[in-house]
Amino acid sequence: MIWPLRLAWIFLSVVIFAGRAAAVEIREEAGWGSFFESRKQIGTLVVLAEAQGVAHVWNVKRAETPFLPTSTFKIPNASIAVDPGGDEGF
Repeated sequence: MIWPLRLAWIFLSVVIFAGRAAAVEIREEAGWGSFFESRKQIGTLVVLAEAQGVAHVWNVKRAETPFLPTSTFKIPNASIAVDPGGDEGF
């Protein structure tokens, strides 16, 4: 796939998913924090119940913070997933 076309596809995907995410009610699940706290870890967990329009979230503030991928395998895997037909054979 031509690189500019791939970028357009990624942009379009972000726009579509951003529009869908706006209609989701966010419910903070305070009890989920014990999983992270018992292991002395900082983390975030988001479970989307799309049919109900609810996102169950632990650590909402961190979930709303954008992070760049820091491991090298995420970038090519994201490109493969976006490429039409890139998931064939799985």
